[in-house]
Amino acid sequence: MEKYQILVKKGSLGMIVEDWLLHSECDLRIRNAKTKGCRVVELTDPLYAARIVKWLQAAEKVNIVKS
Repeated sequence: MEKYQILVKKGSLGMIVEDWLLHSECDLRIRNAKTKGCRVVELTDPLYAARIVKWLQAAEKVNIVKS
């Protein structure tokens, strides 16, 4: 199973959560990042991860973790 970790600016977080509530059925986890002013959004759905990166254009950095 792959987990997608997306680094986003704190200001973009509200837009992501609102879109997730309307369009997605995957689990979403938000945690603090080491980078100042940013948060990490963790999810397992590759399609919704691509939506955040491509359509919402909120990603600063993406990390894919295989477990």
